[in-house]
Amino acid sequence: MPRHALPLNTAELHVATFDALRDEIAPELALRHVVRPPATSTA
Repeated sequence: MPRHALPLNTAELHVATFDALRDEIAPELALRHVVRPPATSTA
């Protein structure tokens, strides 16, 4: 069975970091990244 994860990143630059960690720890793991800026309060 394929293993996969969906990291939620707050900036595009984190994608490479998560890919590098995956390559080192679990190279068989497929990642599908979602990049969204953090929600900020305007109050």
